[in-house]
Amino acid sequence: VAPPGNISVALALKSPSQQLTNAVPFSYRDLPDVDALEPAHGSQGLQVTLTVNSVADASDSWRCRFGSLEVGGTALTRNGLVESIRCAAPVLKGVVDVSASFDGGASFGTGQLFTYELPPSVSEAVLEDDQLLVRGSGFMNTSALS
Repeated sequence: VAPPGNISVALALKSPSQQLTNAVPFSYRDLPDVDALEPAHGSQGLQVTLTVNSVADASDSWRCRFGSLEVGGTALTRNGLVESIRCAAPVLKGVVDVSASFDGGASFGTGQLFTYELPPSVSEAVLEDDQLLVRGSGFMNTSALS
């Protein structure tokens, strides 16, 4: 059983004859818990940033899990520390748990919920008196445009 926290210990194995092997360094690391998603909703292919608490390295084998589907992830660092992971949302529907792994998907920390939405569909766009009128479906109710 791994002790809590992130520590390094000397690891040696004992044979059936009670002989110990040479000790080698071994590091325990907490799983990367996802604190936040940005954005927390969207459609397939959207780049989602997972804010994580982890002491893992950017060079580790990062994976993101959306529901039961895993996708590759890219570590984003700040001051040499992994701060977040970026991954593309796979094809799914509904609300799914999103979690991260630094060991190639062998184990995942706790996650956050992501809500899938249909991408907007534009049926008509008309320019009238210096204003653009757009008709369609799936638009977000927001006052900010980009």
